[in-house]
Amino acid sequence: ESACVQHARILLMSRSGCSVVVEVIRMWRSAAVIEAVAAAAAGPGESEDEPMYDHSIAHHALKKILHAEAGGDGDGEARGEGEGTDDAMEVENPTGGIDNEDEDEEL
Repeated sequence: ESACVQHARILLMSRSGCSVVVEVIRMWRSAAVIEAVAAAAAGPGESEDEPMYDHSIAHHALKKILHAEAGGDGDGEARGEGEGTDDAMEVENPTGGIDNEDEDEEL
């Protein structure tokens, strides 16, 4: 945890490092690590001209962290709001069943 806090910026720009940060946040919900990641995200990437969220690797880690915090699985799907899933178009029927909004119910 302390290594993630001290080296958040560098870890977020590394493929293996960003996986470590994502897992530490997922497992321990450490406020110190989350604050360090937020500070790194607000700062520059590899150069002063490139923000961290534009970094080719760091932006994926930040996206995973944000989706996980929003209640998703961290892979781009937040609470059933993803595209391409069968569950995304289903709505609960007030009578207790589930209806699919895209399909006509001709029986």
